[in-house]
Amino acid sequence: MGTSDDFYKPENKQKIRETAEKIIAVEAPISEKLFMRKVFTAWGITRSGSRVESVFADAAQGVSPFATADENRVFLWKEGQSPESYSIYRTSDDTNKRSMEDIPSEEIINAVKEVLCQQISLSEADLVRETAKKFGYTRAVGITESVISYTLKKALTAGLIKKSEGGNISAK
Repeated sequence: MGTSDDFYKPENKQKIRETAEKIIAVEAPISEKLFMRKVFTAWGITRSGSRVESVFADAAQGVSPFATADENRVFLWKEGQSPESYSIYRTSDDTNKRSMEDIPSEEIINAVKEVLCQQISLSEADLVRETAKKFGYTRAVGITESVISYTLKKALTAGLIKKSEGGNISAK
């Protein structure tokens, strides 16, 4: 790529864009936050600020054809991907684990569906815990629990899963 000083040079705008395009091509859907971190890391930038974000925004404009939002998290998608038909979830090992904040709800819902296919019906707490395990987390606390709980509410509202009178959640 170049050095962090090179990042600010106007003649490197296309190289920054190419870096951004490669990341989208390989990692989409990706959270906007993680996307920026990966581009910055590729250029040796360790801290974000208004200047670096301005250069980045100008260079990476339009790299992703569309974005979706989950609460205050934004996810970038690549050409040909559709949140409505996205049917996988990606696991990670300990060396490359994504924060739950960096995983779109569409991916989490796919993991929830798999858990429910295996377990038939679970309490919300058990479903949160088992879903977290799918992404390599041994415990579902803090942001992990919060993101999965938000996603369960989203899936229930959309009718993708259902809650029984007893409170257990099952596949639709």
